[in-house]
Amino acid sequence: TQSTWDGGGNLLETVLKINSEGLETSTRIPKDGIAYFGNNASLNDFSAPEDISGLGNRHFQIFYSNEIQDFFLKDLGEGTGTFIKILQKTILKNGYMVSFGSCNLIIMLEPSGKSENEENLRIK
Repeated sequence: TQSTWDGGGNLLETVLKINSEGLETSTRIPKDGIAYFGNNASLNDFSAPEDISGLGNRHFQIFYSNEIQDFFLKDLGEGTGTFIKILQKTILKNGYMVSFGSCNLIIMLEPSGKSENEENLRIK
């Protein structure tokens, strides 16, 4: 995972790979298939600077369902929301833009190479 931030706390670019075990570069144990996002490095697999306004300690999660074979996003109720504003888990699709605090993510799905139906999630 590589991230580039500007002096104003804006994420310029990052690429994250999420698969059925979670964020590939996560050190969190167990590998439960969930990737947590927020501004608290000790709680999350990916954290943004703490001074980004509107971002919660553990803001949202992305997870892969082996049963449904899709990625889901779930807002965890901290911060100012995750837009697409959602009240329940949501299947992620290619090209979705997700906004939280003053950050934006673009969802890109690509084949994982593990099985015909499994995909990796890239976030830019």
